[in-house]
Amino acid sequence: MSEDEDLKILKEMVKEIVFMYKVVWDEVERQFSGLSADNRERIVSFISPVINNMFNVAMNEDLMEDLAKTSGKRKKKR
Repeated sequence: MSEDEDLKILKEMVKEIVFMYKVVWDEVERQFSGLSADNRERIVSFISPVINNMFNVAMNEDLMEDLAKTSGKRKKKR
């Protein structure tokens, strides 16, 4: 991959992550509007690691698929 392609992929990943946090923040604001801002921030902080893990799992699955594809190409048929 070229640098431009890598940068494009990175930008898309960051965009998706930021969007997910925005969705969570908006939902916490909606569901817990009666709580103080400090308590809403605590709720978002509680949810944040779950979001991080979700993206890590997705990235690792992609990495494993890529490794499986490349290792499959290297095998020689006898």
